[in-house]
Amino acid sequence: MADVNLDQFADSWIEQWDLRTQSDKTDGLPSDAIDRVSDLDLEGNHAALWRFILAAYPKEMPVRVQAVFAAGPIENLLAHFGPEYIDRVEALARRDPKFNDLLGGVWRNAMTDDVWDRVIGVRNNVW
Repeated sequence: MADVNLDQFADSWIEQWDLRTQSDKTDGLPSDAIDRVSDLDLEGNHAALWRFILAAYPKEMPVRVQAVFAAGPIENLLAHFGPEYIDRVEALARRDPKFNDLLGGVWRNAMTDDVWDRVIGVRNNVW
């Protein structure tokens, strides 16, 4: 992901998910940004996934896309790489109410007990 403008990429990801959540059919809808973020999960490229999260979370998103973002990239990062990122996630959640709110849409998934307890401890609301 070093070769992309993360701000524009995040805009594309949000737009593509917005189109998908509004449509009964996904055939023919653009999905390149969605696919690239999914590939980061599959490849274990947690540093790039974290950079994407940092670029995307401050942006305006429809509520339905916020749900996808919380239960997708954020949850996946914590489920697979939580011990490496929980300090950063907690720090960001404490200083930024918008990020904290997104943690309300994160479920346990495959998080360790420690990571999950820390997510529960830092977030203010559960959706």
